[in-house]
Amino acid sequence: MADALIAEGAAFASLGDAKRANAASSEARKLFVAAGDHFGEARALRNIGAIFLSQGDFDNGKKTLQEAMKMQHALGNRAGEMDLLGQLTHAFYRQGDLTGAKQAAQESMVIARELGDRVNEGHALNTIAGMESAQGESAAATKDFEKALAIERAAGNKAETVRILNNFANLLMAEGNLSRAREMLKECIQISRRTGNKDDLGIALLNLAGLRSNAGELAPAQRSFSEALQIVRETGNDAAAAYILHSQADILVLQGDLSGAHKKHEEALAMQEHMGASGDAARSRVSMANLSLEEGHVADAEKLARLAAGQFRSQNDVAGEADADAALIDSLRTQGKFAEAERLAEIAQRLAEKSGDRGTAASVAIANARVRASSGSAEEAAISLRRTVEETGKSGMRATQFDARLALGETEMKSGNRTAGRAELISLERDAKARGFLLIARKAAAARKGH
Repeated sequence: MADALIAEGAAFASLGDAKRANAASSEARKLFVAAGDHFGEARALRNIGAIFLSQGDFDNGKKTLQEAMKMQHALGNRAGEMDLLGQLTHAFYRQGDLTGAKQAAQESMVIARELGDRVNEGHALNTIAGMESAQGESAAATKDFEKALAIERAAGNKAETVRILNNFANLLMAEGNLSRAREMLKECIQISRRTGNKDDLGIALLNLAGLRSNAGELAPAQRSFSEALQIVRETGNDAAAAYILHSQADILVLQGDLSGAHKKHEEALAMQEHMGASGDAARSRVSMANLSLEEGHVADAEKLARLAAGQFRSQNDVAGEADADAALIDSLRTQGKFAEAERLAEIAQRLAEKSGDRGTAASVAIANARVRASSGSAEEAAISLRRTVEETGKSGMRATQFDARLALGETEMKSGNRTAGRAELISLERDAKARGFLLIARKAAAARKGH
């Protein structure tokens, strides 16, 4: 009976029915305890802990999984320990503890190799690669993703193959390789639809939506985000739901709907803070800092960006810290604090280079160029911005390219090269309108008219 309830609970979890999954797993635990079966009790605890994590309750999830791991260790069940380390890795990561996540994944990989378990070795490698990517170790991450993918494809493990493809696609997007990332995400979606795994499908759709947004496909991006949000709400994945709300808010900003964006950002941040997902909360604060700048609330923007930068620094997330610094540079420049902005720009540039994230590097370069233009080095800033426009164009990062083109047009106007600046702004206004980037189009028109 207890074994059947364990299987039933796992099935309900895969279908996204957290309530029934928890009920079946809890009943199984009671039966195992009554029978004196510690192996079974640990299995039930593992499932209960995983359900907590899927609902964004990381503290209870970690506590339950650690209790199960102690039992498996006492029983000498190395395979059980390895599985629980994988679950704990996820909990540490969602809370922004990259060091703890990487350590747990490495311990899991040691056990997998000890047992000759290639499938779980691939799973651990996937996780380690994700940590390496977040910490700016792109070459190592690519190598480990490729190893993990080869292992799981050879084993025919579709579920883990999907997770690796999702994570690998995120790295490729950061590196500006949108075409290969798009291919991977489409494969993820096809596999997930065939297997019926809603959680994997929701994450793949979320990532594809992010790629579409970066590529300037705002309407398709919003459709993908809406479908993903419906799915992750069905599965009870609150962490993913909050991230989608945050991403939808970013698109609303690009479309010029600042009040709608503000509401979604506040909703996302409240959910992330409630769950203790500090890494995701820091990303929301960066977006809210940029939104505050658009709304003219410069002091609020500075406060939010500083808080986010500190959180990313404590997590050793170099790309996140550089993104937060870019927002902080803009807020300092807007307040006329040029010396501090210039000092921070040098730090942010080093972080962006270390991260290997082209989108982050471009954002920092744009913020840096705007500071230089405001400090009397407009010609130097224009040269840097032309390079950024070219690089983002080659990578297909249209959203970032539009921002670079706006900065270039504004800089040309300031430097006295008004003919070139005006031509750039007229062209940008037309292109941005055609793509639905109404905020950029309005700003380009205002800059062209000298407002």
